[in-house]
Amino acid sequence: MTTPWAGPAAKRPAARGPGHRVRGTRRLRAFLAGSVAAAAGCLAAEVPAGVTPALGGTASRCLLASAHGGSLKAALAAIGEAPATLLVDATLAGDAPAVPSQVEVAVPRGGLIVLGERPLKVEGTLSAGRYPVFSGDGVVTGLKGPCPEWFGAGGRGTTDDTAAVQRALDSIGDRPGSRLLLGGKYAITGLLVSRFGSMIHSENAWLVARPGPSESLIRFAPSAHSSCITGKLFIDLDYNLGYGCAIQVNARHFIGHNVEIWRAPLGWLIGDRAWATSGIPGDAERGDSEIEIFGGGTLHCLRGVEAIGANTIAKFTGTLIYSFPWTLREGDPRKTAWEAADCTLIRVIGALLYFDSGAIANFNTIPMIDAQPIATTHKEYFREYGKVFVNSAHVEAGNFFATSNPNGIQSAGRANSLSMIGCNGYLSSDNPVVTTDPLFAGGILIQNCGFYRAGRTSEIAVIANPRVTVNIDAGSFFDAGPRGLERVRGGTQLFSNRMILQVQGAAQTVPAEGDIVKFLTVTPLPDGRDFAGCYAATTGLFTCPYGGLVNVRVRAALAATAGEAGDTYEVHVLRNGEPVFSRRVVGFGAEVDYTIPVLAEGDTVAVRLRPRLPRALDEGPGTYLQMTASRH
Repeated sequence: MTTPWAGPAAKRPAARGPGHRVRGTRRLRAFLAGSVAAAAGCLAAEVPAGVTPALGGTASRCLLASAHGGSLKAALAAIGEAPATLLVDATLAGDAPAVPSQVEVAVPRGGLIVLGERPLKVEGTLSAGRYPVFSGDGVVTGLKGPCPEWFGAGGRGTTDDTAAVQRALDSIGDRPGSRLLLGGKYAITGLLVSRFGSMIHSENAWLVARPGPSESLIRFAPSAHSSCITGKLFIDLDYNLGYGCAIQVNARHFIGHNVEIWRAPLGWLIGDRAWATSGIPGDAERGDSEIEIFGGGTLHCLRGVEAIGANTIAKFTGTLIYSFPWTLREGDPRKTAWEAADCTLIRVIGALLYFDSGAIANFNTIPMIDAQPIATTHKEYFREYGKVFVNSAHVEAGNFFATSNPNGIQSAGRANSLSMIGCNGYLSSDNPVVTTDPLFAGGILIQNCGFYRAGRTSEIAVIANPRVTVNIDAGSFFDAGPRGLERVRGGTQLFSNRMILQVQGAAQTVPAEGDIVKFLTVTPLPDGRDFAGCYAATTGLFTCPYGGLVNVRVRAALAATAGEAGDTYEVHVLRNGEPVFSRRVVGFGAEVDYTIPVLAEGDTVAVRLRPRLPRALDEGPGTYLQMTASRH
């Protein structure tokens, strides 16, 4: 059991009633929340002559800094190696290199530690409230839970607190649980987090931007691996276009919790823009991976997230990424420039971004997501476009996704650059949902979603490169099917069991030696428009396009205009001119139904008829060719 007094046993009070605990608690509260005079007076009133007190009821000695000439070095010499509490009841010169681990330093309001030229390392604990604790321009390190107020921050958003917050950040030690504590409103210009494993804990604090310019309000440097933000932090850039972003994460293994970013040109910048433009071999392959953001959001910002680097990977869970640039009042001199600035919500340059639940939204005609390639030098990276994966999120946008290639980078990447699964929301304009540039050759996947927009007339996707694989189910767009909007212009669509071709009539007479049937009129099909051009009526050949086909079902009906019941026919399904299926039929015409397992790009399909006697085929609907197929 600990005792409230650390003096000789003969001088300890005999009575050990509840009053001792009450008085010990009162002393602890006095030096943490009260003044030096209150704490010292409390000690003088309660400590019997010759007895050394222990603050907070701990079994250690307590020394007053004023009793040792205001010198930390002298006070530590008096303490020696035994556990003790040093109460800074006046100005204390930090003239020692370190505070040892067995010493607790308590600084009540009014006490002050003056830092000199020699750095001071605190290996023990330092207890104080949110008021000035340090003065001077020197350096202190090893603190377990510093706050900016200890270094002179006003914490009300009315003074420049940049230097105080930065000094508090730099003073954090490396002991488990060490962190910067934010609890006020701090007006700052820019902070640099450079220490490995830095933790910033916010108790509903605000960081507000002072007039810039600055590349970022907070930057986590490459050396700050495994850093994090915890609690609830608010950041406000107040429509200041002089800032590049609110937070730049240029370090791996970063975790952010409940960070709300308001009125910023860009909320999160992950990676380094120089990687995409330096031209230095290996720069593009760099990346800041294992970045995780939980909760929070970007609100009334121009842009939400930008990620750069072939090895940059970040995941947002339950986050609101939101762009709405029209919140400045009429007459505000910043309004015109703010609304004219880039408001692409999400941009990925070679990087990977994941959005799980939460919501992403913009309310303009600018693409919500812009994916660009990065010029890597190692072949295994394929110079790929950035990729965005959205799962179970609420989405509102003019158009969802576009690729761009401002530097004309030739990309060999074939992976999906947009994957959107199980999302819901609505479309706020009549632009195509997806558009891609001619150099993009990756893939697009939209499945099991539910988006709607009454009165929409545009196509779902406009794909500039035929080698782009497109897997979009029309059911993801509620009213697309009834309006004929399942059309995807360009690209190579992936689908299952779709009718791709229907041709009717055949104005030809087939000789006894046989001939390929040349069907006449292609019937428009909402699901098969991209395949109509694959059929040539002059030759009767269907040529498989890029991407190939599987499970190709060929159905044909051939009605003879003057046929007789006893006529006989041989009908063949040809692949590349060779029969893959043959059938002998007796009657007024012939039918065939056969499934070709696989067609490669350039393979041809035709139907060949060989009657016993020359026969003319019906030009009407009784003669037709239908093809259904899949592409995976």
